[in-house]
Amino acid sequence: MTALTIKKIIVHRYPQTRPDGGDWDSRLLGNPNPDIYVAVYENKVKIFDNPDRRFDNATPQQLPFAWDVDVRIRSSAEITVQLMDYDVFNADELMAGCIFTPEKHFPHRPEVLTLKNIGSSPVEIELRVEWEN
Repeated sequence: MTALTIKKIIVHRYPQTRPDGGDWDSRLLGNPNPDIYVAVYENKVKIFDNPDRRFDNATPQQLPFAWDVDVRIRSSAEITVQLMDYDVFNADELMAGCIFTPEKHFPHRPEVLTLKNIGSSPVEIELRVEWEN
């Protein structure tokens, strides 16, 4: 089985507003900007998230957002990387996501995987990885 380990996740671009054009968070609670963290799924099973390491009240001027991680995934698996907005009083919101299969979309095994503009989400996520045999 071929696998790879995600060592770093870097967000270069994220949707500024919800799909309906509204703010991610309530202005009544003080700040409309999202509290961004990431989640990683392997074949639709969550294998990583980090709401305790979120970027609170994120703005585009603060980009890029980066997390050092150690997430091992199978190269043949369907991988989903999601940007989430942490909410205290409500369920966390999916901001954007990218779905890919490493061996299919990156057959030359680069050390940097760039995921961007997949679907209608204005998103760019960079994964720094180490490949195994």
